[in-house]
Amino acid sequence: MDFLDKNLGYLLNHGIKIDEIVSQLSSYRIIENLDTLLSHGAKIDEIVSQLSSNNAIRYLDTLLSHGAQIGEIVSQLDADDIVENFDILLSHGAEINEIVSQLSSHHIIENLDTLLNHGVQIGEIVSRLDADDIVENFDTLLSRGAEIDTNELVSRLSSDNVIRYLDTLLSHSAKIDADKIVPRLSDRYIIK
Repeated sequence: MDFLDKNLGYLLNHGIKIDEIVSQLSSYRIIENLDTLLSHGAKIDEIVSQLSSNNAIRYLDTLLSHGAQIGEIVSQLDADDIVENFDILLSHGAEINEIVSQLSSHHIIENLDTLLNHGVQIGEIVSRLDADDIVENFDTLLSRGAEIDTNELVSRLSSDNVIRYLDTLLSHSAKIDADKIVPRLSDRYIIK
């Protein structure tokens, strides 16, 4: 019998709320004592919100069987766990756009075809990408049907990155005002 089992009743009898107890426990300790916490009135959503990404995905089935919402679990996951468990999350009812909203620009680009194959619209994907990732993957995105306003893209890039990607931008008809860019350049882009 561990500390929590021995002392939970005492803490609750002395006015400590179960959610306060849950908030002080490590992710591992929460999972280890899940049934006990739930039997004393802890809310599954509060429990999920305290879990590490690793424990949330490892105990996905257990959490769902206790009434956790898949969307709440997805919101606790880091991008690497989402990517590694993409199909599992979808099979448990996670919404594809909910999943995409948790991914970084880098993870979206790395999983572009997977996302497209699962029905994410290319426009939604492009709207979530950093300007650098768009420029670095310009041709790939265009080949997948993306409509990219190069002039709007230029406005999102730092001056250094406009110069870094100048050839790509110009090859896609970007209008670049050198008078606005040159004064903000770092010296490594002025003299090599």
